Amino acid sequence: MYQKQKIFAEELEYIASPEIKGFAKFVVNRLPDYFFDVPASSTGKYHPAYALGAGGLVRHTKAAILIAHELFNLEQVSFTQSEKDCIIVALMFHDGWKHGDVTRSKYTSFNHPLVAEKHLRELFEEYIKSEHSISDQTCIEVIASAVASHMGQFNTSSRESTILPKPQTDIQKFVHECDYLASRKKLLIDFENYYNPSDYLVTSELREAIDEFIEFCKKLIANGVDRNLIYQTIAENNDGVKNPNKIKSLQVLKQVQQEVSKLAV
Repeated sequence: MYQKQKIFAEELEYIASPEIKGFAKFVVNRLPDYFFDVPASSTGKYHPAYALGAGGLVRHTKAAILIAHELFNLEQVSFTQSEKDCIIVALMFHDGWKHGDVTRSKYTSFNHPLVAEKHLRELFEEYIKSEHSISDQTCIEVIASAVASHMGQFNTSSRESTILPKPQTDIQKFVHECDYLASRKKLLIDFENYYNPSDYLVTSELREAIDEFIEFCKKLIANGVDRNLIYQTIAENNDGVKNPNKIKSLQVLKQVQQEVSKLAV
């Protein structure tokens, strides 16, 4: 299990709309676990060195988003802020199901753009039904269509009968171009924070310990301990982060538990 939202914390901050950012967080936490570990290219032929090896697909995704973010600074790139938000989300999830729905296939699934489109539409419906609001619900059409067409001219395969849609709108073409540039072997990215899957892996032992701690906190609240005081105590001992699910080590959790336990006295 990975700290999925934390992996894309920087890229999520590129999204200005709180509503669209909320949806992006919802989706990133539901990406298949394999996405955070696999290389961008299953054969090693089609991507730069940084996108190969463990975590390569995430690094490719981050590179595509970074390219878009930098191009947004040009005055001739005249997307609205809402369109920019949709582009970032589309790039974040364009390869989200590159090796299949949940179980990882050995090689890239050719129709992965359509699989991703399907999941994004379904997750959007789930997000809306779970009492989250997005005032402009046309954004899902912009995002999903850009994901479906992100392969551009590379939309057929000798092994598949499926013909993928080609990009038609300026947004779809821009998403394809960013993805294309991020896949060029001669274009290298100097990442400020180089993604390594092991840095964000939550062990089963830590996960079980966090779950037990959360149950302990629920009992404290039921017995009258102020919920906000518990969150404050967690944050004071967890680098300012109040969410117990974001605790990164057993050592930190032990310190948090000791301090929270004092609230029961």
